[in-house]
Amino acid sequence: MINYIRKWIFVPLLFLGVLFPTSVGEITNIQYYYFAFVLLFCCYFFIPKAGTSWNIVAFLLVNILLILFTITASTTFPTYSFGIFPSFFLLTLSFFLNLKEVNSYKHIQLSFTLITFIIIILGGGIVLQNEFIVNFIKRNYTASYDDLVPNMLALRKPVITFATHSVAALFIFLFFFLNLWTFNKTAKIIYFVNSMILLVLLFFIRSNTSIFYCGISIILLFFYLGKQKRLTLLPILGVFIIFLVFLMGNDSIRELFFSFNVDSILSSDKNGFSARYSTQSPLLPTINYILNNPFSPVGLTVSDKLYYSDSGFILYTLRGTIVLTLVIYYSFYRFIKANVINRNLGLVLFLVIIIFEIGYPILINTRFLFLIPFIIVYINYLTVHYEK
Repeated sequence: MINYIRKWIFVPLLFLGVLFPTSVGEITNIQYYYFAFVLLFCCYFFIPKAGTSWNIVAFLLVNILLILFTITASTTFPTYSFGIFPSFFLLTLSFFLNLKEVNSYKHIQLSFTLITFIIIILGGGIVLQNEFIVNFIKRNYTASYDDLVPNMLALRKPVITFATHSVAALFIFLFFFLNLWTFNKTAKIIYFVNSMILLVLLFFIRSNTSIFYCGISIILLFFYLGKQKRLTLLPILGVFIIFLVFLMGNDSIRELFFSFNVDSILSSDKNGFSARYSTQSPLLPTINYILNNPFSPVGLTVSDKLYYSDSGFILYTLRGTIVLTLVIYYSFYRFIKANVINRNLGLVLFLVIIIFEIGYPILINTRFLFLIPFIIVYINYLTVHYEK
């Protein structure tokens, strides 16, 4: 029975990671998050574990430090945010997962293909302003603050179920890469077509993050196309061009396309790297607090004078000093190295995620904690079953 569950457990991890709802009637429902944590814990329970001495040390150190620093900071910051603790707890629990021992089967590829189709349909519906899809996203996937997702949708940014354009850009890029890698391994044209459509969605997000990942995607695209000798790619590229022409036939999309301004996005003081680390950044009080109080972290307390998002490096250091930050990142590096069979892909995956952490604490994102085990198992499945 346990082996049967282990065989299928990565399918619900994938679908919950992408499709688990976060709101009811456009109002964020915090109870959904707690239910998601319970589901994630149950899924992790059935995955093989590797209890190395470092994993145990990291698990104890991260969680004990957060509790200890909460106690010491409580006299200065009497308000608490215990809701963030399950994210850290499950992150440190994920370090125990032994994904190399997972025997994957054909259904994992079929599941990946299906969820890619769903992402493309939802993303395309947002860009084309399909009323049913737009309302579906608003009702079920509002997150953070209530106006965030409606604003993204009004701007035709295909954030899918990921709420923010930065997080959506990361996950769309990861699905682009996985489809391109699948095409490289299986030579099935459908995955190449999927990757091209995902690249279009990534472009329409129109943010600093999406521009960065579009650049990397184009480099990867030419790299893998250069390895293909079959002329079948030429008509597929033709189909993709026709697809773009079709999109451009829509007046509103054409207007949206030509309004795209890279300089204004990169120089914006409202988002991106410059907005996060400029002298006008909302992170500035937090950075100053860390510099002035390097040994007085806030633990799980909160203050309306400090900012708690927009940078994983800063958030972890604020909550548990540089020690907590180093333990988390080193443990995540060991986790990727121990579980991804293809060393080069493992390094790429690690760097993509760590670079993203500069602008957002993705490691404690609920959807990320659902999806990262599937992503690794899927990469291993392709590596083992389609060796060339």
